[in-house]
Amino acid sequence: MLIGVLPNFEFPRKNLMKYNIAIRSVPEANVKDEDFVITTDPDSRLAMIDNSSFEEELTLEEINILAILMMEAWV
Repeated sequence: MLIGVLPNFEFPRKNLMKYNIAIRSVPEANVKDEDFVITTDPDSRLAMIDNSSFEEELTLEEINILAILMMEAWV
């Protein structure tokens, strides 16, 4: 959803098209509180963790704009 709304951000101060998608699977027992879990597989007891990020650190304002764009896309 986030990648889909990036073109709707009209005047970003940073290049939002420079991002890294990093998804890894780890045993459920190794999941940390700060991990963003996408899904778990009860059969293999593995969790898919999303470690994707933008190359530049976003400001709180930029994060809020992206959140609003995603909420508007949801309805």
